[in-house]
Amino acid sequence: MDFTRDNILLDVKAASKEDILLEMSEYAKSLGFIRNTEEVYEAFKARELEYSTGLQDGFAIPHAKTDAVLVPTVLYARSEAVLDWETFDDNGVKHVFALLVPKKDAGTTHLVMLSKLATALMEEDFKEKVKVTTDVDSLAKIIKNEMQGVG
Repeated sequence: MDFTRDNILLDVKAASKEDILLEMSEYAKSLGFIRNTEEVYEAFKARELEYSTGLQDGFAIPHAKTDAVLVPTVLYARSEAVLDWETFDDNGVKHVFALLVPKKDAGTTHLVMLSKLATALMEEDFKEKVKVTTDVDSLAKIIKNEMQGVG
């Protein structure tokens, strides 16, 4: 899985968790990562009903495991507004790392992606860089290095 500037959405004008999940689903479709926007959006919502993917410090890692996903992918979106999202620190979310995984990879690729992101999000330096970096190419490099275990 590659992570490039195309995997990043900055300054997203979402009013809710559902808005940003739909926008990320539509964006994934436009990039050819998925074949059906609605199916992926519904998979995100179903996962959130099981247990919130909100973490802390403004981050969430929603995931969609569905056959509508063609390529295992991570997308990052930064919301302009703080979104209402159940989190460990009871604060909202502005930073969303969405995992898109074909069902066949749910127990393998999905767990590796989730583990790398969760580990990265325990590092204050990584979180701060993600929060403040405005150059898309620099941000893509920061995230890619973490996803590949470099840096």
